[in-house]
Amino acid sequence: MSPFTPIYFIGNFDTNSSPTYSITFGSPQIVGPIGQFTTNSLEFNSTGNFTQFYYDQIRYQIDATDSPYADLGKSSFHVNFDIITSELIGSSNEFHVLFDTPAVRDLLFASEGAISINNPATGDSRVIANYADYEKMHVDIYFDINNNLWEVYINNMYVYGDVINGVSLRSIRFSHGAKLVGEADFNATTYIDNVLISAVPLYD
Repeated sequence: MSPFTPIYFIGNFDTNSSPTYSITFGSPQIVGPIGQFTTNSLEFNSTGNFTQFYYDQIRYQIDATDSPYADLGKSSFHVNFDIITSELIGSSNEFHVLFDTPAVRDLLFASEGAISINNPATGDSRVIANYADYEKMHVDIYFDINNNLWEVYINNMYVYGDVINGVSLRSIRFSHGAKLVGEADFNATTYIDNVLISAVPLYD
């Protein structure tokens, strides 16, 4: 297999790669060191957001019409990032990593402290790991369209793998907001850092 080639890289949110993410909802903010993050990170919360779910959301464009990687075609992707949550557990909010294939794949950090997947390709929805507020976690996701498979690793441990049944990956979104319409918790916060999205091959 050819090596993964970085297409989006934000080492610590001090400097962004070009191209970089776009904000689709709310106003996520770059903040200074927090907890176990010793450099800048991106902060998601519901403060000041007035959509139904009070989202903060960013998007990395992959095979979409307004993306520099449009018409990328079938490929393999590696997404990795670090995450810290604050008061997310027990709140009315949750954090999602969304993979926009024709049916959206969802890695969910739920308010119960569980990490779950929702995979419409198989109807699979289940808890795959747990997390704790204020603890740094490292997440790796391998999204292999060529071989019809995605896999999730938490702190370098394999926790999930299943089929995709997808023909393309349009974009990847990071989203923090309320579980139910109008029921946001304004104290719940999610921070991400060291975001790296790579592809192989970069073009067919």
